[in-house]
Amino acid sequence: MSSYTRKTTFKRPLCHDEAIIMSFVRYGEADCIVRLFCKEKGRLSAFAKNGLKPSKQRGSVVQAPARAQVGLIVRPHANLSQLVHLDIASHVFSLSDNLRFWGWACYAVEIVELFIPEYEPAPHVFEWLDVLLYSFSKGQGSASTLRAFELKLLAHCGYLPDLSDVVESIELPQWNESANHAALGLLMSPMDAVPDYDEPTLRIVAGIFLNQLRSHRKGPLRSVEFLKSMGV
Repeated sequence: MSSYTRKTTFKRPLCHDEAIIMSFVRYGEADCIVRLFCKEKGRLSAFAKNGLKPSKQRGSVVQAPARAQVGLIVRPHANLSQLVHLDIASHVFSLSDNLRFWGWACYAVEIVELFIPEYEPAPHVFEWLDVLLYSFSKGQGSASTLRAFELKLLAHCGYLPDLSDVVESIELPQWNESANHAALGLLMSPMDAVPDYDEPTLRIVAGIFLNQLRSHRKGPLRSVEFLKSMGV
């Protein structure tokens, strides 16, 4: 068998997918481990050789949070895939122009990373998150949009209480008919057409997600700490 045949026989195929870059950890001087939420493959981690340096062969420099097209070499029996191609969507570059929207985007990807198991495809959650990040990048998002995403995420994971039941079944302080109506409206609306509700009502609705968040994580999220430190 020729050397050429030996090399090509065992070469892993390149898989293309749409992805949200959720976070990354520097590894050495320019390499990094990237946490991705892919539309088809779900949430996974990948090693990016020289991912923090410009590369014509790979494409974009790794940044997070970001929307991208990725090329991956997936190794079924390894913990890490290999990120060999990255093309970041241009609209996400404007996220950092507004600290509130950038912080909200970091919060959205952080809760997905917390609630969605690895290697479990969740295309609906991916699409909701994609719309959310796009709206934030265009300066069009709101607290209502964020609350809608939280409720949809809980519904997908099976953690959302029955909002169609009697109001008294929701064991939250100050829960009332108005909050229940708002929660149903946020849950049922498309992510690109979420109705706006007043801030006091949204604070009450947020209690549903906060209760579940406390059972999944001890201590504040990094994104929440950042938003508090910046006063946004």
